[in-house]
Amino acid sequence: MESKQETCLHCGGSGQIPSWRLGTLFGIPQTTQTCPRCHGTGKK
Repeated sequence: MESKQETCLHCGGSGQIPSWRLGTLFGIPQTTQTCPRCHGTGKK
């Protein structure tokens, strides 16, 4: 059964995902980038 959830599961609805960089301390994301799946809308 399909749910009515419209939130993009890739970014959790924020429209942004962390842009991980090599060599960051403790793997802390330095910047964010637009989610490639929802193109920043935060929805499916």
